[in-house]
Amino acid sequence: PAVVTDVFCFGADNGTIKINAKGGRGDLLCSIDGINYKKQSEFTNLAPGTYQIRVKDQLNCSPITETVIIKEPSPLQVSVVTINQATCFGLSNASFELQINGAEAPYQTKLEGQTYIEGQTLFENLEGGKTYRVYVKGKNECEKIIEVPLEPAVNLDLNLSTTRSCTNTATISATINQVYMEDVLFSINNSTPQKEPTFNNLTPGEYTVKVIHKNGCSTSKQVFVEDIDPLSLFVNTDTTNKLIVSSFGGVGPYTFSVDDGEFTTNNEFIISVTKTYKITVRDALGCEAIEFVDGEFITIVIPNFFTPNGNGENDFWYPEKVQEYHKIKVQIYDRYSRLLKTLYGKQKGWDGNYNNTILPSGDYWYVIEYIEILGEQKKLIGNFTLYR
Repeated sequence: PAVVTDVFCFGADNGTIKINAKGGRGDLLCSIDGINYKKQSEFTNLAPGTYQIRVKDQLNCSPITETVIIKEPSPLQVSVVTINQATCFGLSNASFELQINGAEAPYQTKLEGQTYIEGQTLFENLEGGKTYRVYVKGKNECEKIIEVPLEPAVNLDLNLSTTRSCTNTATISATINQVYMEDVLFSINNSTPQKEPTFNNLTPGEYTVKVIHKNGCSTSKQVFVEDIDPLSLFVNTDTTNKLIVSSFGGVGPYTFSVDDGEFTTNNEFIISVTKTYKITVRDALGCEAIEFVDGEFITIVIPNFFTPNGNGENDFWYPEKVQEYHKIKVQIYDRYSRLLKTLYGKQKGWDGNYNNTILPSGDYWYVIEYIEILGEQKKLIGNFTLYR
């Protein structure tokens, strides 16, 4: 009789036939196909199938025959029956389960790079966005490899922006990865979820915005809406021919405008004419505060007389209201056009003397040159009276 060893795995060519024959005359010749005879009794690397064994001796008598079958196990069948995709980016909560048939139990499985475990069909704590190679083998060490691709986990990438109003309220807007916009809802401070990612008319305080995906993935962020004082302004008119504006509240930096002119960072405005000025301050939010201020233009005043008698009143003659920016030059003459005195800038003035000589009562003349606040050059000529 012949001894048959079946193939180990489905589709393999590792079956054997060993022929145990004796008797006859001379060498025995064996064949497993009825055509080719060889002086060998063992045939290896055989595929599954039916083989007709024949054995004959040197006398070429009718061969001895026997029919044998090399069997193979049923194919190892592996399928994925359930997949639970990962929910949120950064969480390893994906899983899948296999169904295994064929070959011969018990079965062993493993993920690439890991160790075989008998009876394992469920694989958990997996990351989304990866393809896992699964190795499966039966009792005969027959092995099959399948690949299980997992979808990328939802990466919402929540970001918040705050827009302030001039009424000390705010609008909070949420943005996420655009591909998920149709699958999410938004809430603020545990409010009823809504499709719109914008929340309006929020008073100062702390807010938590949450976005929820339909697969259960959620993430949240906090934002604080500061309490902002109303924008206001104060105009200081203490400086001659100048309005100095101070701003309060709102959100800096500030810009300033006079009479609806261009906004600049300059907060000082020149009074060039006596009138009511419209002063506007604007903050970084675009909010504005307005104040109307009466501005009086003050220029130099020329006294008509003086009385240098030492009583402390009108002892000196000089133009009044003189400012540094005037850069004033004053020349005083007598009736004969003799230059008596030249004076510059802010000072007491002329005491009625010339070369330590007291001049008599009478009319005297002046020539005054100065620069007005806007840069205009001016020259005044006139007379005044000295009384003793």
